[in-house]
Amino acid sequence: MKPRLLAPLLIFLCLVAAPAVAHEWDQEEVSATTGRLMVALRALLSDPEIDAKQSTAVRQREHEAAIATSRQVLDLLPGYKKRIDEGYTREESRPFWDQIDLLRGDIQAYARQSWLPPATDKKADRVIELFDQLAHYYSRRP
Repeated sequence: MKPRLLAPLLIFLCLVAAPAVAHEWDQEEVSATTGRLMVALRALLSDPEIDAKQSTAVRQREHEAAIATSRQVLDLLPGYKKRIDEGYTREESRPFWDQIDLLRGDIQAYARQSWLPPATDKKADRVIELFDQLAHYYSRRP
């Protein structure tokens, strides 16, 4: 296995093995984090380098699918945030989060081999970090 592919695999295995403990529900923080995610995702998708050419035709199609699915998530986030702002609880908002999280999984699958220039990659890392912060509010208790 190539060293470049080994590191993400090890990170994935560590994350899967980590216990999933939900954060205490904090409506204001969930709303604020969702707002930061929308800003970060817009910044990533508007970056001209997001369309970086990939090494193979298959990877190019997967990369383009990741971008298209990211746009779908961006379209869903305002409705999710609105519900949080209206006072939806964790359980009331879970179906909306689950829809977003399902697409997030698709993005991760499509983008697993994508290459981005370093500055654009940092923007992608910020989006991932914010997704992870929100996901902790919905993690199942062990």
